[in-house]
Amino acid sequence: MWSLIEAAAWIAGIIAVLAGIFFGALAVDWDVEEAGCATGVGLVLIILLLGGWSFFFGLPGGGEDPPTDEETSIASTAPPSTPSDSAPPATTDTPQAPADPYIIADPASGPPGSSFTVTGEGFEPNSRVRIAWAHCGSGNALRDLDTDESGEFSVQLEVPRDLAPGTWSIKAFDPASSGACSGRPDTPFIVE
Repeated sequence: MWSLIEAAAWIAGIIAVLAGIFFGALAVDWDVEEAGCATGVGLVLIILLLGGWSFFFGLPGGGEDPPTDEETSIASTAPPSTPSDSAPPATTDTPQAPADPYIIADPASGPPGSSFTVTGEGFEPNSRVRIAWAHCGSGNALRDLDTDESGEFSVQLEVPRDLAPGTWSIKAFDPASSGACSGRPDTPFIVE
């Protein structure tokens, strides 16, 4: 949606161009009828250019398209915050609950066939994890692997060659689990 200021600026710009055409034609000794005809041709060209621009690139001032359902469902799970150096160390005899698991892709974008690394932390120690592309179904699995004794992993993968450009989600989950994988650790990846 255009704002009032954007619309006024575009209209003022178009009027200035048309006035320039009209008075420029008069300055080279065209009569008013010829200058009016040149101005009319200029107006038609401006309308065609603005129409072509909006067809291929959207309306000026329109901003970005609203996110698709797939893009809004991709919410990256951020790594847990680390305590500052000035915070006193925790002194407790009770075991600490593990941090929420998360994964990170590095780099977070690339063309089909390119390599990237997925790193995960906060998983159950010595457990099986499946890395999958976009969905949790086994048909989209990239790799099954085991976490180390700290519940961490790092694996180098390749962007599938048949993957369409766009924003995708890489998920990590227990391959033995059943049901939907919503709420599972994920990270966005942009296929270029």
